[in-house]
Parts: sequence; C-alpha cells; structure tokens
Amino acid sequence: IASYSGDMYVGISAASENTAYVYKDPLNQLANQRLGVAIPVQVFSIKNATYVGFSANGQYLLFENGTKLATYDAENEQGFTFTLPDPLDAPATHAQWMDSARLVYVSKGQILAFDYDGQNRQVLVSADARYALAFDASYKFMYAFVPGASDKASEVLTSTSLRTPADQ
Repeated sequence: IASYSGDMYVGISAASENTAYVYKDPLNQLANQRLGVAIPVQVFSIKNATYVGFSANGQYLLFENGTKLATYDAENEQGFTFTLPDPLDAPATHAQWMDSARLVYVSKGQILAFDYDGQNRQVLVSADARYALAFDASYKFMYAFVPGASDKASEVLTSTSLRTPADQ
C-alpha cells in the first residue's frame, strides 16, 4: 500500500492465478453503495510474483519474479511488462528501487540500473549481491560492498560518484 498524489494505491499478487492487480482507492470503492466492489486499474499477467514494492514517492509499483517484471505508473495510469536481460546474482531475489523512478540490481558482479519501464539500462560498477546498495539523500553517491582485491573473503565498502565531473 502506498499513497501518491492524494490517492491510495494497493498492489496485490495472486501467485495461484499468475496475476497481479493494482487498485486505486479500493476502500472508497468498497464503501460506495452503488459500486460496492474494488475494481483494479491495472491487471498484469505475471507468473508467481515473489516481490511487490513501491518506488520512494509511491508513483511506481513493481511486481517481480526473477527476471520478469511488471510496473505501474500511477501518474500516467500506464503499465509496463519486461524481462531483465541478465539474471540477478544470488542471494538477491529482486531488484531494488534506487529512487522514485529507477531500479538497480546486481548481475555477474555488476550493478545494473534502469528506468521503471525497463528502458535506459546502464552498467554502473562492481558490487556484491549479498549486500543492499545504498545512496546518499541527494543521489550524488552510491555505496556498495565489493570483494577485497587481495582477500576475496573480505569486503570493501566503495563510494561511487553518480555525477559527471562537470556536475559535481
């Protein structure tokens, strides 16, 4: 459940039906004597969605099962389905929201970032999928753990600028 632009959005996945539903203000629909039922604004066909999550500002809703993703844009009332070209490194089970419109995940030891609709895919830097990625509040820096150069069993915390030298 999340709020966006004064409206409540609910994302529900029915793994047994291989379906995911997005509702806008379902409580108001249920309370409406003329309607009395909640009607989804978007229905996705996604097999056994194992993750549901909203972006930081609530505008985007993500349903995911491995490399299969479905997202809903509440502002533009539009849905997207796509497949990630590279699998997630174990033990990660889903991509994570980087900010209000972008997702990130680790594949083959590299951080991949992309927009909510699957577009604008970028390879960033190396990372270990055992640890969540972190970003500073202004999104100027990203923090990730990587295996140590001399001792692969140790981890090193890295800081990567997300801005070009001209933007810093």
